[in-house]
Amino acid sequence: MNISLIGIIRNELEKDYWGTMNRVAELGYKGIEGGIPPTAISSISSYKQKLDSLGLKIVAYGASIEQLKNRFNEIVKIVKALDCKYIVNYYGPCESKEQVLRDAETYNEIGKKLYAEGLQFCYHNHCQEFTKFDGKYGLDILFENTDPRYLAAEIDVAWVTIGGEDPAKIILKYKARCPLIHLKDINKKIVTNTLNDPRLKGIWTEVGTGVVNFKSVLAAAEKAGVEWGSVEQDQPSDLSPMESIKVSIQNLKKLGAK
Repeated sequence: MNISLIGIIRNELEKDYWGTMNRVAELGYKGIEGGIPPTAISSISSYKQKLDSLGLKIVAYGASIEQLKNRFNEIVKIVKALDCKYIVNYYGPCESKEQVLRDAETYNEIGKKLYAEGLQFCYHNHCQEFTKFDGKYGLDILFENTDPRYLAAEIDVAWVTIGGEDPAKIILKYKARCPLIHLKDINKKIVTNTLNDPRLKGIWTEVGTGVVNFKSVLAAAEKAGVEWGSVEQDQPSDLSPMESIKVSIQNLKKLGAK
């Protein structure tokens, strides 16, 4: 499993993109995930060459359902030019079984089109997918009603924990259908199925310093064939963002992540 990065250093990237990317590479990260700066759109090849020179890869490209509906050809062109395989929808509601089934149909449609282009569509969970409908998690309903060729999982281990489940168990549950995971930690265990729970404020911490069992997560990821684990932290802790990503990768390397 290679380690990539998402999220916490966004302000640093806005101030000094390539200086920040150079420091990311020096820390030992092999990839980044999410999107690319608007200035790169006009010259994707030049942008990719700079990333290549740093030994960094675009692991996954983030795109919402609306973006994929309205800009499908443009997004596919960008992702292929980046030599990237995965396109991730980072959020979906989970309000009822009927709503999840409607979304599953949409994901199948979009995923089928991406599959035809040689790309893999992925869904990233939060905590709301661990609400149960007729005794089943919304996440399970979603994946049971989508074709594995057209929708894969990006399991976020912190949000699984917040949702009241064991992330290693969920990763193994979707073995061979989970090429990506988010490596994220929380400083206290809270079980909730809503993103708006006020108790979530201030719980984010560096990987390996909180309550998520990363030893079991990494072991499960290895068994499940996970290709990339992306370090993520929704908000800074007491450390600066650059110090945070340093601590996270150091802790993961101590556990054997590569």
